[in-house]
Amino acid sequence: MELDTLRDLYEAMAESLPSAAQPRSLSVQPCDARLVDALHLKAITASSPLQYRKGLQLLEARRLLRAGTLTVSAAAFDVGYESAAQFSRDYTRKFGASPKHDLPAG
Repeated sequence: MELDTLRDLYEAMAESLPSAAQPRSLSVQPCDARLVDALHLKAITASSPLQYRKGLQLLEARRLLRAGTLTVSAAAFDVGYESAAQFSRDYTRKFGASPKHDLPAG
């Protein structure tokens, strides 16, 4: 896969973070091209496109939480989660600690 194609895929996924409920809206490519992109992404990142996207969501939420500008629930909804409880489960699974752990003290 060419670097530009991977960069384009990454940017499309990052731009669409708030619309997590619509993962198929990431691309307007024909099905075969999306499949090839997904296989290349998996080969490079060891993640499916949805897993990779969820990882981006969680990293962005972690950044927001550490900045201290949002509550846990607000960060969850801001990155596209529809359920704060599911967000907390996914966050804890990925980072080994609850989202509250990354809130600044104070």
